[in-house]
Amino acid sequence: MKLLDKITQKDVNLNRSEEIRRVRTLLLQNEEVKVVHFINSIPSQSISKVILDVAKSFSIIGKKTVFVNINLLQKFENMTIDEETVFNGIEKYLFNQSTLNQLLIHQSENFDVITNKDTFDNSTDLLNEKQLEVLINNLKNNYDYVFLATPSLSECYDALIVGKFCDGILYVKEDRRPSKSVLSKHASLIKELNKPLVGLLISNIEV
Repeated sequence: MKLLDKITQKDVNLNRSEEIRRVRTLLLQNEEVKVVHFINSIPSQSISKVILDVAKSFSIIGKKTVFVNINLLQKFENMTIDEETVFNGIEKYLFNQSTLNQLLIHQSENFDVITNKDTFDNSTDLLNEKQLEVLINNLKNNYDYVFLATPSLSECYDALIVGKFCDGILYVKEDRRPSKSVLSKHASLIKELNKPLVGLLISNIEV
């Protein structure tokens, strides 16, 4: 099946929880894929929310899981962080100003999060590939699953930098969005990464 065909498939008969279980089953069947990069089609907080829910679903079944938000364009709004929690944003690590342990936010049993504190318009210029590779390899050695989130391909090409260090890609889109011409462009960009496309996640189906 062509890559474009893969990222345009949908099953509107699934509700949100069923879609998350479907994606989880898909990933569990691909045992060699432990670092999963969610590539977003468009900027959307609903997309960020469903990615986080997928990551949480792995921790619930006993998989040690970390969700890494590498979107430096905006604050991550889909997670509550206790005001007393002390942590460094991922940007500090990229600037060689933080250790890995200082990034981790413990959310629940088997589930940690790494995210940014500050935002930057020139996010692509700030992605230190060497630091990213070290970070992701360290996480891979300490967690069962590492889930990576970046700005959408419609905003910038950060996803193509981060994608170099993943085991597999999940393309995330809303039902009927974006247009087929945009999907075709994204398919061409993803193909350049030469990473397996594990599947498609529909983010805006009903709960």
